[in-house]
Amino acid sequence: MDVSTNLITESITLPSADDAFQFDGDVSILWQVADPARYVASGVRDVPQHLMAEVQRIARRVTRRINIENSAEAESALQEAADSKSLGSSIGLRVSWSINVSQEERSKRLTHLVNEGISRFELELLVEHQRAETRRIGAQKAAFYQWHFETGGVTPWAHHLALHPEDSRLAVESMRVDQLETIGRRWRQINEIMQASGESDKNARELALQVIQEVLKERLGQRSTKR
Repeated sequence: MDVSTNLITESITLPSADDAFQFDGDVSILWQVADPARYVASGVRDVPQHLMAEVQRIARRVTRRINIENSAEAESALQEAADSKSLGSSIGLRVSWSINVSQEERSKRLTHLVNEGISRFELELLVEHQRAETRRIGAQKAAFYQWHFETGGVTPWAHHLALHPEDSRLAVESMRVDQLETIGRRWRQINEIMQASGESDKNARELALQVIQEVLKERLGQRSTKR
């Protein structure tokens, strides 16, 4: 078994407190098998995919509380999370990781306009326009996934979501309760379809599956409580 130190470097996109803008970032992960017996017993073989999915889950929770202009604050908070969150120990790994983040290009352009003398009112109009456009696109996507589900069922719905895992939360949150129950019953099939797709990033698909599970538990759990 290889117990040498391995390095993973990946680009990452993370949400900000403003849904219209995101942070761009670069992830560095150093990992090493520290407990061979535990690692073998875990059954995990694609370590980069496993660790990137965990980093995505932790990092997204951190940055979605931070305004897009505060990339330094986001980076500091991510470093605190990296220092406090132990990755990989449950599967026999020793892991250290870090993320460098910056404003995405759209946000940089708005900041540049401010520096060029654009009024605060004009800036707010631009931001509101971006938010409205984001909401419009989101509504169109939600309708598209509804149509796929109602006309073709789980298989085309899951296949398209595998190609666009970034739509996972939107696709599930737009479903009716009876449709969510169908998704829950067919979870194994959905998982197999999304994992089998080779046309999009594995880490993103893994995160999408986690998001779908979280939304299902939240929505169906709320329904059970009301009964």
